[in-house]
Amino acid sequence: MNLNDITKTTNLSSISNTTTKTIDSYIKNLNVLLKPLFVEDSKLPKQTTPALDLTSTGHPFHLVKNSPKPILASFVVFLLATHLLQWMTGLWGSTDTLDSTSLFAYNLITKLTYISFITVMYSWFWYLHFESTFLGKYTSHVKTGLNMGIQLFIVSEVMFFVGAFWAYLHGAFNPLPCGEIGSEWPLKGINFGHWYAIPTVETCVLVSSGFVLSHGYNLFLKGNRNALWIGLMITIFLALYFLALQYIELSQSLQYSMPDSFFSSSFYFGVGCHACHVFLGTCGLIVALVRHIRYTYAVDSHVGLNAVIWYWNFVDFVWILLYVIYYVWGS
Repeated sequence: MNLNDITKTTNLSSISNTTTKTIDSYIKNLNVLLKPLFVEDSKLPKQTTPALDLTSTGHPFHLVKNSPKPILASFVVFLLATHLLQWMTGLWGSTDTLDSTSLFAYNLITKLTYISFITVMYSWFWYLHFESTFLGKYTSHVKTGLNMGIQLFIVSEVMFFVGAFWAYLHGAFNPLPCGEIGSEWPLKGINFGHWYAIPTVETCVLVSSGFVLSHGYNLFLKGNRNALWIGLMITIFLALYFLALQYIELSQSLQYSMPDSFFSSSFYFGVGCHACHVFLGTCGLIVALVRHIRYTYAVDSHVGLNAVIWYWNFVDFVWILLYVIYYVWGS
């Protein structure tokens, strides 16, 4: 071996040692960085959420702070009810007969009433959504209480329609005390229409919407988000179609108005109030669709979605009773 071979061997050995040291130092640094990722959970510090820490509150419930929203909502609802009573009783008279000052006051009160109602309700429900979705204030106990509140609200709505059915059936079985001429129900000369025409189509539309919504919800519970999205879209479309049919029926097909007799008053009251409930349910479906698109519903946490579905099924059930009693049997 000559001098050149010895020099080459020494250089290669020194380069190899340097590379080995570099790799070892890199592996040590990498272990230091990755070590916390492989530590057992029992050795990591625990983090507690103040909203769910029972040691600080002593209970699993969420106590809301003082807010002016309930008082404002009560006042706005009072204004809305007053405006509707004035409109139905004709206290202001026809808008064509009002002078400029009265017409300006009427339009101003109407716009302020509805704008205030929408603003207060939107801010209130948005904050409830913010508390539940982003602040995590709603524990399982709170959600149980909310579900119970929704169920009690639907029970109160059931009693409301019980009164409407009671009034209609009382007039049907006792037409003379109700002031019906000739003791007939309905009155002679009233063209009730054919129950197998528009009312039957409305029944098919509303029952189909409830079926589609329930089917999409059941698939959502199994992890299929697209099924709920499609179900909500179809249900909203069918609800708007039902409202359009209701408008055509009440405004054009029927040949009598609300103040004509006790029959027409009770009929319009029951069917008209149901149409209002369908409109409110449609608004709830639209809100549920927006929230579902924004990924605020989870399989194990969707109180708002439950509320909308329960309410819509209640609306479907009431319409079936209306269809059978008011249209089929009443005609």
